[in-house]
Amino acid sequence: LQQTVMQILADYKRSGNAALGSYADRTPPTDVAREFADMVKDEDALPQSMRGFTDALLQYPAKQPTNSREMIYWSKVKFGFKPTLRVVQEVTLRNPTGDRIPVVVARKQLYASHYFKTALDTSFCVQQPGQHGFYLVILLSSEIKLEGMYGALLHAIGVNRSQVELERMLQTVKTTLEAGR
Repeated sequence: LQQTVMQILADYKRSGNAALGSYADRTPPTDVAREFADMVKDEDALPQSMRGFTDALLQYPAKQPTNSREMIYWSKVKFGFKPTLRVVQEVTLRNPTGDRIPVVVARKQLYASHYFKTALDTSFCVQQPGQHGFYLVILLSSEIKLEGMYGALLHAIGVNRSQVELERMLQTVKTTLEAGR
């Protein structure tokens, strides 16, 4: 599995979303690049000024902003009845719209061992002119394949765990900011 994922990542870094292939566990197979493109196009909550950033996610590696940084990592997510291995590309962009939005971070799922077809988590800060502080906006989007009786149960478990994890993450951000780190 590790060798297969490493080959997918090498292909992805060379040719972008097309290298992500498809999940053939359903008929018709799920085209990961198309699912991701549909998800990004449906993301109405992003400010219009950040559309260039979403274009960069769709056109990777051909179109990358100079003020961005990327890393790819593995994570094990507790979701459903068994842990899910995910490979995620994290892209951080500084000053995408000038001073009003100083930073945006996107976490794009490149692979999941099961449950998730695709996922995109986007976080950004919005500052109000002339005021201290900022609003932290977090958008969590995912396409999950859950069917039947177990699907309904897994959905309930997943929603609950997602809410708990989001609350934990927000508390960590608050604690870190208040400590001045």
